[in-house]
Formats: sequence, structure tokens, C-alpha cells
Amino acid sequence: MTLTVRPAAFDDVAGLCELLNAVDLAEIGRPETDPHTVESDLRRPGVDLARDSWVGVDGDGRFVAYGLLWDVAGGERIDVDLYTLPDEDAAGRRLLELMEDRAARKAAENGVPSAWCTCTSTPPRPWTRRCSTPAAGG
Repeated sequence: MTLTVRPAAFDDVAGLCELLNAVDLAEIGRPETDPHTVESDLRRPGVDLARDSWVGVDGDGRFVAYGLLWDVAGGERIDVDLYTLPDEDAAGRRLLELMEDRAARKAAENGVPSAWCTCTSTPPRPWTRRCSTPAAGG
């Protein structure tokens, strides 16, 4: 499968909503995400979409994974949300790698020795985890 990974943009709200509703269907049996919720997440304070968001798009242009990272405390705790279609583990793993790398760089920006990532994966995946990763350059 060809996977293109790029930052999320406000033009992606409809596609992200479609992805999140497909995840909702797989997880809880009904769509539950609306465009306003997606747009609110993209506008989360402190999130720089160019550095803190990822969209995985397959060769057909279908959104298959989406990740968002934010830093509420300005320390070592970094939160990430990762959404992946049930049959797209490779895309989810790729986004998780990028998110962990960004969390390490964010920790370095915060002046702490490591990032403690709390990853919420939807649907839950055995390969997601809490991670402690050394700060970039540390």
C-alpha cells in the first residue's frame, strides 16, 4: 500500500470526519463525530498543525490514519490521539513513530530530559503504549 503522510489542514475536516466516523462504526457501531468536533480539535490551543498533526492517506486518496499531539503542561507529559482504520495498522504504526519523534523534540523545547507520551489509540491497538522517550538532542 502506498501511504502519504502529511500535516492535517482545515481543508481536511470533511475527510477527517469521514475517517473518524468509520472508526466510530468499528468501535461503537455508530458514527458519532461531527465536523465541529474535528475543527475544534484542529484549533486546540498550542497545536501547530504543521508540526503536531499527521494524516495518513492511501493511494486512492482515502484518509486511513490521523494523529494529533498537544502539550498542555509545557513539561514532559505529551498527549497524543491516534485514529486508524481497523485494517491499517501499518499506517497507524508510521504515524505513532512520527508522533513519538515529535514528542521528543517537544520535550527538548520544554527543557526536560524526556517526553512521557500518553497515546489514546482508537480503536485500541496492542502496539500503542505509554512511552518515555529521551528528548531530542538530549
